[in-house]
Amino acid sequence: MHRELRISTDPLDSGTGAAALSSTAGAVLVFLGVVRESEDGVAIDGIDYEAFMVGLGFELGLTPGVLPLQGAIRPSVEYVFVDNADLFRVNGDLIGRFSPPAAPVSPYAKAGVAIEFFSVDDCPVDDCSNTEVGINLGGGVLLNSFFVEGTLGLLDISDFRITAGYRF
Repeated sequence: MHRELRISTDPLDSGTGAAALSSTAGAVLVFLGVVRESEDGVAIDGIDYEAFMVGLGFELGLTPGVLPLQGAIRPSVEYVFVDNADLFRVNGDLIGRFSPPAAPVSPYAKAGVAIEFFSVDDCPVDDCSNTEVGINLGGGVLLNSFFVEGTLGLLDISDFRITAGYRF
């Protein structure tokens, strides 16, 4: 008797015995959120904010799409709409999902590094810009292609962000 085990990297492959590696495929994310200023003063003195933000990211799976625990890398960029200032953030997060690949609801945790670039418009002194590095910790839930997440900023970056978005 001859048996064949076939592993396919094609997520559309529905052949018998095939295990698709679909979570390794990339996904584009578009999101909106609310940001709260760091208590440590990532903002230049005198600028206080709780502002809206927009972002764009890319998620690349690291684990086969057959496991109940899935890992991914998610680089992203965000722009925060602050009055009389510019706040731009670059993130590099690791994502851990706690559900099978085909589940319609997928909770996840995330951790990573963030770099915030902040500058004040119409600065009265020579240098009203600041760059800070911090740590992102958070979690969320993916509902089919929609997601909602909260992120805690540690060190000198924005304290807290709540975002919602769509994963293409």
